[in-house]
Amino acid sequence: MGTNYYLNSLIGKDDNPGTSPDFPFQTIAKINATVIKAGDRILFAAGQQFTGELQLIGVSGSHDKNIEVSSYQADHPTNLSIGHQKFLINAKSKPNGIFIKDCQYLVIKNAIINANGYFG
Repeated sequence: MGTNYYLNSLIGKDDNPGTSPDFPFQTIAKINATVIKAGDRILFAAGQQFTGELQLIGVSGSHDKNIEVSSYQADHPTNLSIGHQKFLINAKSKPNGIFIKDCQYLVIKNAIINANGYFG
């Protein structure tokens, strides 16, 4: 079993350990600086918006230990327009909401992404 990393944009702090819903990280930048291993889960508070670009580079699970990006039910006010199960990554100033490179055994669920994409 891997480690669960929790993000909550309302009550989180990036100096928290991030491994408990009671002491979550606040920003995508903090999870981007965290070493993610097989079996780990990155869990965003459902109904909340997070700004930035989640970068998953060289992150590898295994056939029996996927890496999962999903949501969890937080005991805090949520944005009902996002929904009770989903989270929103607002990456409008970035080309990607989730950047994935050289990864395997990765599962992403319950995400809504707003990003500008590349303009050529």
